[in-house]
Amino acid sequence: MFSKNRTDSGERRVKICQFIFIIIMIIFSFRLFYLQIIKGDELKKQSENNRISEQRVKSPRGLIFDTEGQELAINRGSINVYITIEKTKNLRSTLSNLSSITKIDINFFIKKLKKKNRYRPILLLRDINQKTLAKIAEHRLTLPGVTIDSDLIREYPDGHFYAHLIGYLREIDNRTLRKIKGNKKKLKKYRKSDYIGRKGIEKSHEKFLRGDIGIERVEVDAHGRKKRIITPFEKKAGNNVHLTINLRLQKKVSELFSKYEGSVIALDPMNGAVLSMISHPNYDPNIFRGRVIPKDWKMVNDNPLKPLLNRSLKSVYPPGSIFKSIMAFAFLSHPDFEKENKFSCNGKYFLGKERWRCWKKGGHGKMGLKDAIAQSCDVYFYKAGRIMGIDHISKYAAQFGVGQKTGFSKNEKSGDLPSKKRKKIKKNDRWYLGDTTNISIGQGLNSMTPIQVASLTSSIANGGKIYRPYIVEKITSPTGEQIFKQKPLLRKRILDKYKYLEKVRLFLKETVNGEKGTGKKARSNLFTISGKTGTAQAAKLVKSSINTVSEERERDYRDHSWFIAFAPYKKPEIALVILAEHTDLPGSHFAPMAKEIIEFYIQGKKGIRIDK
Repeated sequence: MFSKNRTDSGERRVKICQFIFIIIMIIFSFRLFYLQIIKGDELKKQSENNRISEQRVKSPRGLIFDTEGQELAINRGSINVYITIEKTKNLRSTLSNLSSITKIDINFFIKKLKKKNRYRPILLLRDINQKTLAKIAEHRLTLPGVTIDSDLIREYPDGHFYAHLIGYLREIDNRTLRKIKGNKKKLKKYRKSDYIGRKGIEKSHEKFLRGDIGIERVEVDAHGRKKRIITPFEKKAGNNVHLTINLRLQKKVSELFSKYEGSVIALDPMNGAVLSMISHPNYDPNIFRGRVIPKDWKMVNDNPLKPLLNRSLKSVYPPGSIFKSIMAFAFLSHPDFEKENKFSCNGKYFLGKERWRCWKKGGHGKMGLKDAIAQSCDVYFYKAGRIMGIDHISKYAAQFGVGQKTGFSKNEKSGDLPSKKRKKIKKNDRWYLGDTTNISIGQGLNSMTPIQVASLTSSIANGGKIYRPYIVEKITSPTGEQIFKQKPLLRKRILDKYKYLEKVRLFLKETVNGEKGTGKKARSNLFTISGKTGTAQAAKLVKSSINTVSEERERDYRDHSWFIAFAPYKKPEIALVILAEHTDLPGSHFAPMAKEIIEFYIQGKKGIRIDK
């Protein structure tokens, strides 16, 4: 009896276990059916997403060349550090470890990650060196979510020679991104951490230089490393930009002018092409290609001489005696010129009780207009200015582009055209006879940028044609196909019914080639150079500074120096302007420099290299 009960109890247990097993199998089968049949496609997609990554691919940026095909902006390989926030176990710990390895403040990384997508790789460091790469690889296990990848970075060989022209790239900021958001086409091309042109050609020709952007599907391993490309993206590089500047000339000018602050510009007077343009002090645009080192930024940003400022376009100066070229043309055009055009200079000129000086204390004696230009007599032009009056002077100054932008850049300044109206706007005061006296020698309410003076010089050289200066010669595709070719743009002609401009050209020829010319140090044995010297008072001296020597005066009180020139005389190939800030040197000091620059360029065109 007892044995039978034990047997029945055991059988019941077996049946219960069998029943439970069957129930489990039924549940498992239903679950398997649900996962494989009902959810199969969705889970397959999730599985693929775990090993297949969509990566954004950037095509190379277009290159920039000088007129002889020399590379000014190129691309080179760069090793970069990225982080994907979602893949980090402890973000703070990972960033702390990376900070220790790279010796970069953790706050730099934290700032980079603000408002960023957790699922996308975020650029932390660009262009790391081999030493840093080795350290990151060594400590890989302490850096979950951190990956290394290669990219192209912008480089400017000898960049300091042409920094203000080419500009540089910088990581796109929120302000620029907000502007782009209004343009759906552009929005597809740019993201946070992308680089965009910030100055010069890099900015103005961004849409031509930037390569195509696309998506590439790749298979990755558990560490996020690329194993193979599943769906490739065909890269299309940006277009190449060819400039009118001559790198050899650019280097030569930079080396000759290295001790001064200011600007030197050379134009082709027959079409407006920029042959060379420097602003000094300059800077190295390569400092902006990755993480900007604080000491480098301080060196350019906190420098009182403002190396980031493009003086050629954005600084205005009194033209000083080079304005006498315009005064000569205006005087020749005045109806009273034939009645009275010879004046005596004894070194001073009185207007009421006020005394105005000539730069030559003993005076120049009696002279006509040609000698007055060649010897730069101030008293002659005080008297000529009084005969003409400000309205006549202003009319002819406007013809030469004074007070007007040249059209070279949107960012250039326009300077001041001396006139009654301009004084009323700027100073809310009427015009006085003393203002006309001041204007007559290029002082007072009279200011020009170096690019305006270069345009003025070109118009005298070519007989009255004012071209818009330009620097982009052509744009070509990566395969060499021409997309764009710049044609000379004639803005206007100087009204010269009686050929007075040819007389002004002769006066400038005499300035350099005459025995008493102030620019005679620019005289060349190779061809005829014409030019004009100028010294411009930078600021009204306080009484305590008037009799002090130049070295003792504050920099801002020292005079500027000008020299303009063109050559050869009959068929000009180059128009040159030199502006040296606060040197307290006469314009004639820069005549030998002008001669050397002009000879270097013209002989170089003939294949004759001058390396002195």
